[in-house]
Amino acid sequence: MVLLTWSDCVYEERTVVIQISNNISQATDLMVHCKSKNDDLGAHVIPFSNTWQFHFRPNFWGTTLYFCKMVWEGETKWFDIFNAERDNPYCHLCKWSIVPTGPCRLDVDINKT
Repeated sequence: MVLLTWSDCVYEERTVVIQISNNISQATDLMVHCKSKNDDLGAHVIPFSNTWQFHFRPNFWGTTLYFCKMVWEGETKWFDIFNAERDNPYCHLCKWSIVPTGPCRLDVDINKT
């Protein structure tokens, strides 16, 4: 038998902000194309030292997944930019720095990577 109280069932609807910064190298543009199962955000070009961001509300079931195709200097990489299993509830403002070796999430609470 499972007994749930009202506080166990309350769903907090919150907005998550994803920021993607191009820190690859000068004169290198970063192309990102992010999407989820239900939402295609299209392709965006981020010049060096610039940031692009988007926001969304994670689903009730805790299965939200956004993944991005990233292209720079002839290389293509895919990365899960938000995975609810990995990022909930820690990531309300998810800051990603894209460096030559790939994405690096910044911990904004303690300013560490």
